[in-house]
Amino acid sequence: MNIAIIGANGFFGYSFLDYFYKNRKLNKSNLFLYSRKFSKKIINKYNSKNITFENINNFNKYDFKFDFIIYAAISHDYKNDYKFLTNFTRNIKKKINQKFIFLSSGAVEKKGKFSKREKNYKIFKIKCERYLRRFFKEKILILRLYSFIGPWIPLKKNFIVGNIIYALIKDKKFIFNSDKKNIYRSFLYDQKMVEEVINILRKKRIKKIYKIGSKEDLELRDCLKLLKQKMKLKISFKYDQSSLNYDDKYILNDKLKIRRINYINFFKYIRKSIKRLNTENI
Repeated sequence: MNIAIIGANGFFGYSFLDYFYKNRKLNKSNLFLYSRKFSKKIINKYNSKNITFENINNFNKYDFKFDFIIYAAISHDYKNDYKFLTNFTRNIKKKINQKFIFLSSGAVEKKGKFSKREKNYKIFKIKCERYLRRFFKEKILILRLYSFIGPWIPLKKNFIVGNIIYALIKDKKFIFNSDKKNIYRSFLYDQKMVEEVINILRKKRIKKIYKIGSKEDLELRDCLKLLKQKMKLKISFKYDQSSLNYDDKYILNDKLKIRRINYINFFKYIRKSIKRLNTENI
């Protein structure tokens, strides 16, 4: 099985790479990672004959077809992101053996109040989904990913867990704004996310859309209180009636056997993230 990840220099790409490298069951598969650049530490750490790091401009370097192409590229400049997606897909349509996989978001199903940033993100993902379903037809697979936690979580990019970790590393104050006293989110550990993706790829009959996430909700104030107690994070809670309502629950209908993340595990995974970020300059 030949798998290519486009935009692999990020949370999903590194999470998939880490799982692939450690899992011996995938030794007969080959992983090709494409991005504009990779750090030397990453290339050296994951040195394997089954893993290839390539610049995105060299995508047509190989003559063979990929069984799966996973598209994870995003810069949050949505106009250019969409333009790059359409140009890229038009040039590689004949390179796909089974499925072109687009990493979408559970945000496309979210209802309620939105910030401008959230609204633009949702519109962008929906627009991409519609285009890809028309373009690839039976060869499209859309994965709507929900909230995740793991060592590769982005910092300072509007991910609440990433912002918490950044505050812990930099010993900064973390201010939590909301118009609700109970804020729920579900989290799935990144390695379990990759495991679910691979399980889907191994199915004989693959649907067009899958949701991947945890079914268990955590109350974020309780998570933050735990961190405040265990790691001495300077946390202040601010209730603002003009703030957005973040009380929407991400509940999945799919009957997936998923490892749950309780409050103690939430704390453990944040510690793993901090350990990696403190020991590796990536």
